[in-house]
Amino acid sequence: MLFENLHIFEISSILRYEDEKAKYPMKNPGRLNCGFILNEKGTEYYHFKDKEITVPPGTLLFIPKGEVYTIDMDDEIYLSLCINFECFEKELPRPFKVAFDKPSHIRSLFSEAELLWKKKKIGFRDDCLSILHKVIGGIKRENFKGLHPANFAKIKPAADYLEEHFADSDFKISRLYELSELSPKYFGTLFKSQFGLTPKEYATELRIEKAKELLISERQSISEISEQLGFSDLYHFSKIFKEKTSYSPLKYRELHKR
Repeated sequence: MLFENLHIFEISSILRYEDEKAKYPMKNPGRLNCGFILNEKGTEYYHFKDKEITVPPGTLLFIPKGEVYTIDMDDEIYLSLCINFECFEKELPRPFKVAFDKPSHIRSLFSEAELLWKKKKIGFRDDCLSILHKVIGGIKRENFKGLHPANFAKIKPAADYLEEHFADSDFKISRLYELSELSPKYFGTLFKSQFGLTPKEYATELRIEKAKELLISERQSISEISEQLGFSDLYHFSKIFKEKTSYSPLKYRELHKR
């Protein structure tokens, strides 16, 4: 799964770019950080060593650290928001773009992160990192949209319920079947076609992503986080977390200390 084990170390910067056609073409001899670039106005053409990517308004572009590229533009003005970050991975995906069905949600996340970065109040880096994880979650969901709209409508109420209640101590997968009014087997088939994971695997992914946010904030003990996310006990939480991230919760927290 795309970015399944992405271990982000810190947000490097959140910047708004506004450039004119006269400044193009631009060349980047080697990107200093990984970055997500959300295009707001104008269309850019990225030329990498092995491919070209056209980025129209409302499109999100990922570029890994170290990538060499040239940018061209036809429009008079270009506007974008960029979240730059550092991570532990040695092998990252090559540049790719994501065109969202409803880009307004991603735009609001980027705008919120930009505002937090500008104000720089206590805890702003943690808050921005939390937003970045939400952006990545949106990319994962968009990447697995493969259902016919009529079939997606059948599982949407259950999927919405899952995303809202995955951390509840009394959360049960059987509740999803009830909400969809489908058999467990048919629901599971439709769900995996949409998200690339079984309902149980997806719930675990959501819990682990939330655990990362809470561990970085350091406001709660590991035991409290385990309980908050609905794990049966601390041992079970630590076991699953390490399986998914290659780190124990304590080690993950230590790696993200500033």
